[in-house]
Amino acid sequence: MQESADDVLKDFLEFLSRQRGVYIDAMAGFAGHEVRIEHQVARVVRPTSMRMGNDGLPVVMMASYEDPSKPNVIHSRIVRTSDYISDNSELGFNAQQQAYSLIVFILAYWEHETRVRLAAAQGVNQNEIASDIFGDLREVRHTILHNKAIFQAEKHRKLKLLQGMFAADEPVSITFEKMHGIFVHINQGCAKLLLDLMGITDRPADMDLSRLTGIAIHKPHRPR
Repeated sequence: MQESADDVLKDFLEFLSRQRGVYIDAMAGFAGHEVRIEHQVARVVRPTSMRMGNDGLPVVMMASYEDPSKPNVIHSRIVRTSDYISDNSELGFNAQQQAYSLIVFILAYWEHETRVRLAAAQGVNQNEIASDIFGDLREVRHTILHNKAIFQAEKHRKLKLLQGMFAADEPVSITFEKMHGIFVHINQGCAKLLLDLMGITDRPADMDLSRLTGIAIHKPHRPR
């Protein structure tokens, strides 16, 4: 039996909800690493003795504590604490990579799975399934993958919904709040797309999709 458009969008929204959970967990993990190492640096690295050097400047001897009961620990990498803290900050390398990867993944899932199924469900060409937010995300993806995450002015001008989040000729910088905003825009786009595909044009006057922050599709259980 051919699936319906609302079944397809229901699957996509469930996928989107899981990706949002992964993103939140990852951000919490990065923040925890940052705080823990900051505290450890303050506790472990401290001056233990001081003397004057030949140039008259103080020489500070630093000490670090190691666990002698675990001599066989294998390090996956060695990194300066300042770099580690920077990488795990909100705008650090790890958080940006997580956001970039998530945008690329969500768009790939939309393009190669959800959009294809929606077109089949509606009996139309895939190009007829369109949404402004996914058009914007294509420009963001292109910038991330092909322009070292620097938003070219010509690409920035094409944005319809996300233009205020980014600046032309500047790096794509995604905070937690911006990523939340992207999820909200995707939910709004899915709601509009669902109404359009179902042919619902006589919407109530107070149905302002721009105020919507989340969407869920509930369908009655169908006995087998």
